[in-house]
Amino acid sequence: MLTKMNSLKQNFKSISKLSLRLFILVLILSGYIFSCNANIEQKQQAYQDIIGYWKEYIVHDDSKEETALRKIVLNSIGKLEQSIVYELGTQCRIWLNNDDISYNNGTLEFWRGEFKGEMSEDKNSIRLIYKQMSNPFLLERIQDEQTIKLLDSLENCIGAEYAYPQN
Repeated sequence: MLTKMNSLKQNFKSISKLSLRLFILVLILSGYIFSCNANIEQKQQAYQDIIGYWKEYIVHDDSKEETALRKIVLNSIGKLEQSIVYELGTQCRIWLNNDDISYNNGTLEFWRGEFKGEMSEDKNSIRLIYKQMSNPFLLERIQDEQTIKLLDSLENCIGAEYAYPQN
């Protein structure tokens, strides 16, 4: 009987040590997850000026030509990216770039520095220089709800099956 009691005590101690270790591990992981979420919330606040919907133009001497619609988001790991680019023109194309975007105090870079620009004071436009072109680009914030809905709809249907109707 005494050996059974000692054996039970040892089993209880082993289980208690394991439970304590698991509890500590859960606490550590919870803290990590909480800090990641807090970090993403901080980044969301820091990047609020650049997150959103943008219309792109090539600027000519006396005019500007619409070239694309862009949506810039903060992804699940806290990085800025273009979640969708809808190129305008005779042959419209939709891109899912996921390009890393660098944005700090009004200065923007993407495509690893190929495009560099500055945010306007009112936070509604960005003038971009592309290394390989002499004409600058202009991004203007999209305010039109229909255009925003279009971009969101295009983004949401990417990867969905298309049922081709037979005539």
